Amino acid sequence: MLLSALTVLSGCFPGVGGTYAQREFGLNLFLFILAQAASGKGSAAYAYQLARGWHKHLTAESAGAEAEYEAEVAAQKGVNKGKGSNSYTPPPPRAGKCFTSPAIPQERQYCPS
Repeated sequence: MLLSALTVLSGCFPGVGGTYAQREFGLNLFLFILAQAASGKGSAAYAYQLARGWHKHLTAESAGAEAEYEAEVAAQKGVNKGKGSNSYTPPPPRAGKCFTSPAIPQERQYCPS
């Protein structure tokens, strides 16, 4: 149960990491449980309860951002309606929204400004 909890909580802290041997590392922990039948593997599923609130928050935030983007696309299509079919350009990425991954070095990560 402790390993399950640590694995779930590692996904809740994407900005936390450390440096070891001049390399950046994040809190990405993965767990694969192998055991015989009826040995209690199902109890690991209860660790999800630790992150349920954070998951709901991220899901709502993502849905709001998607609705905002769809509204921007619809507005842009309305502006370009009479200019031809190939004149549509999607809105640019918002500043501050970055794709980050602990596996990619900091200097190579994409972050529009």
